[in-house]
Amino acid sequence: MTRSPSKTIAHVIDSLGTVGGAEQQLVQLLSRFRDPRLSHALVCLYETPADASRRHLVPSTVAVHHLFGPGIRRSTRWSNVRRLNSLLRGLDPALIHCSLPNASLAARVVGRLRHIPVVETLVNISHEEVRTEDNPQVTPLKLAFHRWIDRMTMPFVARFQAISPTAARSWMEVVGINRDLIRIIPRGIDLERFQGLSRSAARHDLGAELALAHDAFVLLNLGREQPQKGQRFLLEAMTEITARIPQAVLLLAGSPGLHSRELRQTAEGLGLGNRIVFLGRRADIPRLLAASDVFVFPSLYEGLGVSLLEAMAAGLPVVTTDRPPMSEIVQTGINGLLIPAGDPAALATAVVHLAEDPPTRSRLGEAAKRTVTSQFNIEGVVRQVEGLYLEVLGLETPPT
Repeated sequence: MTRSPSKTIAHVIDSLGTVGGAEQQLVQLLSRFRDPRLSHALVCLYETPADASRRHLVPSTVAVHHLFGPGIRRSTRWSNVRRLNSLLRGLDPALIHCSLPNASLAARVVGRLRHIPVVETLVNISHEEVRTEDNPQVTPLKLAFHRWIDRMTMPFVARFQAISPTAARSWMEVVGINRDLIRIIPRGIDLERFQGLSRSAARHDLGAELALAHDAFVLLNLGREQPQKGQRFLLEAMTEITARIPQAVLLLAGSPGLHSRELRQTAEGLGLGNRIVFLGRRADIPRLLAASDVFVFPSLYEGLGVSLLEAMAAGLPVVTTDRPPMSEIVQTGINGLLIPAGDPAALATAVVHLAEDPPTRSRLGEAAKRTVTSQFNIEGVVRQVEGLYLEVLGLETPPT
């Protein structure tokens, strides 16, 4: 009996080279999809210099296409649609799965033009007024314009994957997506990346690299240097933290962004010297987590917060903002500590409390790891995403 050909899923995203939650998750999913009835292709709007260094993470069975070559970082909405339409004419996918605003808008339009069902991942609360907090570049008028575009084109999407209940609620209430079309499937964490790490070895290596004192109390923040990440409030909290915990050191790891210059100016103005260290983009996240004492995540808003989940998977006690989705994951005093958004004093108090109470740090870290293990294992997420594809394509889900 001849096996019928597999159905191709075209995954459309802005770039492979940008190391954000959406990009990392897609790479992990592509390496774990198993249903033989489905094959996969990756379509990036842009080819960046970092793409080559991450290409080996994509299975050799997955063809990778770029709509625009190296050196082009911006394009018009129309050129995105035109080039994607031309590519998919030859690729002939059975389904498009898109993520991130630019790629998703093009995918919606091309999906409608070519009569291809589209699945879109809702990765953030893109249209909430909270996005204007501490960020003059995002104005209410700009939000309203993008909200209008999404309201006009969201009917072109067959199903949505919301990565958290918060993301689902936001898009339902602000854009008007039908709840019946949304499946809440969270980001998945590869737990093996955070197992078997030696804290003493990681601390020794990092200490040698950064000339850390042997008794340094290491705070870590992971995230792009963007207003939404709330890093400014973390820097302001360091004045009080170092006054109470003189050996405290803050490490910030993440890609440059809109706040990069301001954050460095703030750090310099605080006069804390090497107590604040900007690491930039790092490829050794598990090692950084293993070498740290507390993870601090003061984001003003998130779709989910992969860095938070990774820290919890590594067994670190976490301090984060008392806003969803963080507050949907962290229960204060149970598996972490929640503090008001934009409140450096409360942030400092929480960090000092953990610094002075090692048993609480250990208890919260162990509980955090259990939370991620039970709710965010990558293998379970892969099965749910494949199940969503099969549902849209009208194929039977295999028994588990």
